[in-house]
Amino acid sequence: MGFDFIILYRKGKENRAADALSRRVAPATFQAISAVVPEWVQDISNSYDQTVWIKNLLTRLSIQAAAVPDYQLQGGLLRFQNRVVIGDDD
Repeated sequence: MGFDFIILYRKGKENRAADALSRRVAPATFQAISAVVPEWVQDISNSYDQTVWIKNLLTRLSIQAAAVPDYQLQGGLLRFQNRVVIGDDD
């Protein structure tokens, strides 16, 4: 590969870089989780507000999911038999 390197073994406290990574110095700090939501997902969710039968269906799903067979609400998208439902929107 053309790389020239040497592997050295350093034991114990001589290997400060590895020692620092293996020790917790401070208590747990803040961590963030981010998620990417494609624009088309938001467009489809917005189309639900303009479609009367989908609004009624979402209301029934929120009350009792088992009352509406074959429909599911996953990640903000309405699905019919595992296919995404799209509302009336240009």
